[in-house]
Amino acid sequence: DCELIDIKVKAKKVIGKSIGQISPTKDYIVIMCEKNDEELIANNDIILQEDDTFTVLVKRKAIKKTRKYFTKNSILPSI
Repeated sequence: DCELIDIKVKAKKVIGKSIGQISPTKDYIVIMCEKNDEELIANNDIILQEDDTFTVLVKRKAIKKTRKYFTKNSILPSI
């Protein structure tokens, strides 16, 4: 049970990392990356930059966790 979803990179923890450093995992695999209006088949050498959009094949039970990983920055403690 998997789905293809598009995610826009926002999280500082993945910006500057290569696809090979973050994919595949037991929950998802990056399939395609859109950079500067160019669609690229994912390969290990593509470096993720803020606002890149990529397509991920993800297990349904891990969709929320996967989206959060790529879009949320560290939560600051409340004051």
